[in-house]
Amino acid sequence: MKDIYMDFKNTSFTLFLILFVTVPIIYFLGVFSQDEGLKFNNYRFVLLDSSIHPNDIKKLQFKDSSQGKIDLGVISEVLYLEVDLSEFEGLNKDSLYIFELSNPSFRKVEMIRLDRNGEYVFSKLAGTEYPGANSLKNPNPFFPVTINDDLSSKVIFKINSRVPVEFDISLSPEDSFYQNYSRRLIIISAYFGIMIALFLYNLILYFSVRDKVYLYYCFY
Repeated sequence: MKDIYMDFKNTSFTLFLILFVTVPIIYFLGVFSQDEGLKFNNYRFVLLDSSIHPNDIKKLQFKDSSQGKIDLGVISEVLYLEVDLSEFEGLNKDSLYIFELSNPSFRKVEMIRLDRNGEYVFSKLAGTEYPGANSLKNPNPFFPVTINDDLSSKVIFKINSRVPVEFDISLSPEDSFYQNYSRRLIIISAYFGIMIALFLYNLILYFSVRDKVYLYYCFY
């Protein structure tokens, strides 16, 4: 009975220590309350067998639509997708916002901006094929965008993918995006720090007791 009581006491003390350490960290990082940005609800798209010239973008007819997110599975065609910034009210003009696509495996994503007449103005590239475009090493493709009266509120994304096409798009103010990125970076860094510490601890135990179990656990 005494052993059961001691085990219960030790377990309770361990849980208390874990909560004592993790709860302030979770509160500090704002994991449960962080702003994930504005999620687009309306998507219009078209699938084409090949890419078209940027000057012909205005001729695209977006015949299909989706609500909430895009889920097309594996496709061989080129996906042209349109979202409208006017879906959100209260966006500050001349302020910087960040588009983020929730799929880190896209090979090539191109964001295309048009003027008020639907003419091509410029484009930006992201995706695994363009690692240099992602200076932050953010897992998801992202694009800075400015709310400007000279540009159309409609933004077009051209996506080439060899993985299942399933994602949504969020729009975040610049400050909010970088805050969320910092939180993610802290969590990922803490995770890798724990993994490295466990690896080194078991490696030291292996050289101390010469038990291969610890070596196997290091590789695990």
